[in-house]
Amino acid sequence: MVINSRHVLTLRRYSHEMPVNQASADFAEMLADGPSDLLVVLLEPLDYFRATTLAEGISKSHALRQIDQNLRKFSANTRSILNTAVFDIRVFISAKFRATLSKSELREREARSFTVFQEMVEDLSPVVIISCQCATRNSPNPTLQKTSEY
Repeated sequence: MVINSRHVLTLRRYSHEMPVNQASADFAEMLADGPSDLLVVLLEPLDYFRATTLAEGISKSHALRQIDQNLRKFSANTRSILNTAVFDIRVFISAKFRATLSKSELREREARSFTVFQEMVEDLSPVVIISCQCATRNSPNPTLQKTSEY
């Protein structure tokens, strides 16, 4: 897969720092790749799975199917998840992964993940950001607090 967008390269660098399997890293890159006009932010991260294609990953995820349906509905089928950048706000820190970490490890990983997310947003520089779910409202991260207000 050849992706040269700055935000995807930032994600790729981070996936190499984390203990992330290649399939998860590839799937996150496929989701993140998209034009800079619109960004969908998942405030509760996906539990990554071994998807071989973006279409397969979308078909296995209720959240992604719902996002795709809404993008198509509200854009008269001009937008879909296939032509929209989608980022996890907690990059590579799924609920399953969080359950394996101590509180101090979790704080450290989340802080790094939020920083990477913020770098990715700055790299993409989207015109519009749509966030999905608001379970991160109590985070100490200022970007998340602002995002959760909307």
